[in-house]
Amino acid sequence: MQRTRKAAAVGTSLILAGALAGLFGSGPMSSTQAAASDSSFRIEYPRFARFEAPMSLVFHIDEAKAQPIDIRIQKEYLRNFAVQQISPPPVESRIEGDYLAFMFESRGSPLIKFDLRTERFGAIHGTVNVSDGAPVIVKHFIYP
Repeated sequence: MQRTRKAAAVGTSLILAGALAGLFGSGPMSSTQAAASDSSFRIEYPRFARFEAPMSLVFHIDEAKAQPIDIRIQKEYLRNFAVQQISPPPVESRIEGDYLAFMFESRGSPLIKFDLRTERFGAIHGTVNVSDGAPVIVKHFIYP
């Protein structure tokens, strides 16, 4: 009986600590960023999200990148989301093999934001790159 209570207390404490850290929503563990190995861009994205909830991919693109800027997102990855808004809007979008490409005009220090809504739960990952730069793998876990 004593062991069961202690195990329950430890389990409850771990769940509470995980929730406070962002394991189940917002918090320090809930978001992350990754940079291309050639420093052409970095992307901020949530590690964890909820099914049918909004989330964003934020691209910070190196100012030295030539115009126009092409962001390529793997089609298989993007099928897990509904694109709600892209800011600024792309001047062109097209299919390039296994990728959807979005072309943007660059002004100053480009920041491009994709607002998405999750449409599948579980582990999701995909590849993104900017203007033929080094690819970055984005990974999420979407809770039901």
